[in-house]
Amino acid sequence: MNRDPHDSFALRCLCRAYGWSLRLYPRAHRRRWGTEMQLAFRDRCREARRDGRLWRLLLGECLPDLVVSVGRERTDAVTTLPPRQRLLLAGLLGLAAAAVVFHTRLGDGAVAMKDAWDQYQQRLDNRAWRGYQGELAAAVERRGGAHADVLAAQLYFSAGDGFSLRDPQAGQPALSHAQGASVNALLVKADTAFARALRADDRWALWLASTQCPAQASVCVAADSFARLREFDAENGVVWLLELARARQAGDNARARMALARMAAATRYDWHYGDAVDSYLAAAKLSPLPHRLRQTWYGDGGTADAADSASLWALSQAAITTAITQPGTQPVFDLCRSTAADIRNDCRAVAIAMADRSDTLIGHQLGLGLWKQMAVGDERSQVLRQVADGRWLLARMVEVLPELSADALHRWLDAWHSERNETAVYQRLLRERSIPLQAPAGYLSATPP
Repeated sequence: MNRDPHDSFALRCLCRAYGWSLRLYPRAHRRRWGTEMQLAFRDRCREARRDGRLWRLLLGECLPDLVVSVGRERTDAVTTLPPRQRLLLAGLLGLAAAAVVFHTRLGDGAVAMKDAWDQYQQRLDNRAWRGYQGELAAAVERRGGAHADVLAAQLYFSAGDGFSLRDPQAGQPALSHAQGASVNALLVKADTAFARALRADDRWALWLASTQCPAQASVCVAADSFARLREFDAENGVVWLLELARARQAGDNARARMALARMAAATRYDWHYGDAVDSYLAAAKLSPLPHRLRQTWYGDGGTADAADSASLWALSQAAITTAITQPGTQPVFDLCRSTAADIRNDCRAVAIAMADRSDTLIGHQLGLGLWKQMAVGDERSQVLRQVADGRWLLARMVEVLPELSADALHRWLDAWHSERNETAVYQRLLRERSIPLQAPAGYLSATPP
């Protein structure tokens, strides 16, 4: 870069220091952008010097930009940079801390610096979570079995999908060669594990392949998987709920009507929540949460029990997995607005079955919502009572869970393996604490559905 004789000695020193700081970036990034970045920095400094705001520019704008962009281009900088470059990065972060301390003088620049530090910490946390999930996936896969393969695939996919190469439009940062190879390896493992589960015609695997596949499309083949699911899980009303939603979307009324009839005749409504909870809780016993992740999860300095932390994290993951695979229920509500007697009879049968046989609390509540729409005679008051009881149950759980002792928490977690039904597990906990399962009479009017 050519030197301008009119530049002050201090400005030339700053430009040389900035040029040296570019060594923090990967070599390919420096080759492509290094000269342009130095020219841009010099021009910004010249303008700021004329306006008398050079140090404000350095601490409030340039330093945050540098730290954030280095973190974006090289997320593993702290552990893999040579010692001198680590020292430089440490110095930059020290200046960042100083910027935060003097925030009243630096204004928006200090806020930007604090945001930069938060983003940097978030990147470390994300990387730690992906590492934990990758290690847990390998441990689960070694156990063997179709459900283990399903869960391993989800964990491998989640570990790799933080920087997924399969969606170039996802807006993720560019990966280094080593990072890309690592991500690809995780996604290939997800494909391999999930393909094994599908070959075993595992119902949970077929459900995920039809709704939210943790593998690439060529592995899941959603249409074929859904056809096999209808064959192997024909008594599950949730399968026909998905069929009804797709039929309504396609404008195929005859197919939707057939799906409604199958929902009415279904002997169970399995949203695969039990499968997810059982598998995730078993996995959590294989590997407790590391200290850093307990800090992230609990925000209590990482003092929570490692095994309990992993189990509660597992429950949350099971809930997320189940939620994102649930088909929309609006199509069945829309169809049930029909005045045709045969459709309304089937809709009422669907509502009662969904409310009584769902393995999730939300499935139970959805059934009640439809039942309220289809209720005849005195049924409406019965439905409203069950709606109130469901809300009472949730409200009491919110109060009880934070107060559980370690032993009570262990018993509650173990109950998930035996019950495999969300509503039953919650009711069991309330019974143990002598809390009524039915809402008081006044609660019904105080919490209208």
